Parts: sequence; C-alpha cells; structure tokens
Amino acid sequence: MRYKYLEDVALADVAFESYGESAEECICNAGLALEDVQADLATVELAVTRRMSFQAPAYEDLLLAFLEELVYLKDAQQLVFAEFSVQIKGSGPYTLEIAARGSHLDDAVKQKTDVKAVTRHLFTIKKMQDQWVARVVLDV
Repeated sequence: MRYKYLEDVALADVAFESYGESAEECICNAGLALEDVQADLATVELAVTRRMSFQAPAYEDLLLAFLEELVYLKDAQQLVFAEFSVQIKGSGPYTLEIAARGSHLDDAVKQKTDVKAVTRHLFTIKKMQDQWVARVVLDV
C-alpha cells in the first residue's frame, strides 16, 4: 500500500498516511496522495517536468516544504504531477531533490478537491519498525 486516506482524523479536512520502505519512497507517496486529492492522476499526462530542491535539518521540514510547493505550483502555475523521483542527500542538514512529471490543469485533467494548504496538525514522518510512515492533514 502506498497511501491511505484517514476518515476519522480531521472532519473538515483531508488526512492521509503514506508509506515506504525508505524515507524517499514515503515522501514520493505523500506527494502522490496530495496530488490524488487534487486531480484524477490517471488523467494527468507526463508532459511537464519540474525539478525541486529543498534543504532542512529534519525529514519533517523536507516533507512539509515539498508538499507546500505542490500546492503552490497548482495555485500559481496550474500544474499537477503524477510521477516523482525522490532523492535525499546528507546526514543533517538534508537535501531533498525531486524530479516531478505532470501536466497543466486543463480540460483533459479531471480536477477533484482544491487543497488550500498543508497543516502542521498531526504532521509527522518517521521510521516505524520496517517502514517509513508520514501523516499529513490537508486544509481543503
């Protein structure tokens, strides 16, 4: 399972957990979960590539910066993404490098819910036993 939506966490918002065998995979899946809230990913062509880079002292800060950038790109440039390549470098501070592929919002992309912001409520990413888990609540 890459991610799941949590019904009982936030009444007026959308909450999800993403999973991965590595922090990179977990962050990638969090990006997919956020974008899946905003658009039907099956209708997003992989026509546009954007490269992103973030530096932060903790994985939580990297994940937050990445997800906030996805919301910004949707609002400012009408971009949504359906594929991510994620790499984390360093041992603190960390550098998160992402190549995102997607398309502009147009008539071909089926839009879903408008995400306004990523909240810090219950926000976390950590290794639990043999997998990484991130929990995110989105303001919609």
